[in-house]
Amino acid sequence: LVKNFNTSKFIVEEDIAGNYLDLQGIFHNKKFFRAGTCDSYFSNNLKKFSSFNPVEYLNIAPSQLPPKLIDKAYNLLKKICEKMKIDTGPVGADFVIKNDKIYVIEVGPRIHGPNGSLKIMPEATGMKIVEFLGKSVCNEKKIDKNLLKIKKKDVAICKVFLEKQMPKKHGFKKNIN
Repeated sequence: LVKNFNTSKFIVEEDIAGNYLDLQGIFHNKKFFRAGTCDSYFSNNLKKFSSFNPVEYLNIAPSQLPPKLIDKAYNLLKKICEKMKIDTGPVGADFVIKNDKIYVIEVGPRIHGPNGSLKIMPEATGMKIVEFLGKSVCNEKKIDKNLLKIKKKDVAICKVFLEKQMPKKHGFKKNIN
């Protein structure tokens, strides 16, 4: 959201609660390939961790959101990439889905996400994301598109176990010389 206040522009971020969707894609020869989906959950939504900075504590791949919403998010990602002139290599995006509306958090020319992108997405789907990306980055002319074909319909989960943090007590001794 960009607002004009006199002659200055401010970007104001809105806090939107909803389903967090992580999408991955790869451009090869200017053609877009889907490279996985993941639902992510953050610790600040848990009551006992609400006062701490958010940590991604759960990822589920592939996303459990309705296919229509995922298709809509991928179409939005492609449009954003066109506008940003991203047409080569990896691209990752984070979205919040609320009431069937898609809100963009970030889009970047990289595979991203700590757990979902390269670990559990391939586990769940059988896709060979890293191999496809490697061949793409090395400019191989012909890459087997089946590397990004879903070969199995499993669900992979990555769970991080959190422990409530307590403030550390620092004891200082006087240095007497």
